[in-house]
Amino acid sequence: MQFSENRWSRYLKLPVAVAWIVVTSIVIAVAAAILTRSFWLTTAVVGIWLIVTQMLYVAVILYLVSAEKRRQRRLLLRSDGEPLAIFAVESRMINLVGFDEGSATLVIEFHDGQIKFFHPVTEAMYLDLKTAPSPGAYYKQHLRHLHRR
Repeated sequence: MQFSENRWSRYLKLPVAVAWIVVTSIVIAVAAAILTRSFWLTTAVVGIWLIVTQMLYVAVILYLVSAEKRRQRRLLLRSDGEPLAIFAVESRMINLVGFDEGSATLVIEFHDGQIKFFHPVTEAMYLDLKTAPSPGAYYKQHLRHLHRR
């Protein structure tokens, strides 16, 4: 399974959210001004509305991000249910690597946040990737074609 190119792109639709908050605030301000005919009451209603909508927006984002983290943790389990051992590598392309012997699956997390699974991979290939002078070059030459979607 491959994650989106940017982990946050699904959740942080900032322009749409900001536009929604601004438009609804204007509608509420106009309605409050018509109904109350008071500048200060209108200002208070709009201020409260902005605070509440922003708090709800942040709460939804935090919930969705935590759900994504839980999903990632579930995906990074070995075939026997134990946590997958993950190791950092020195590379401009690759951040972390892990290997599941039971399913012969290699897991690579790239610096852009993508997590890719490769199958079948031998333990020797995994160790070669971990110890390669350039893990990115090793990936391009030996592993790229094994990616399963």
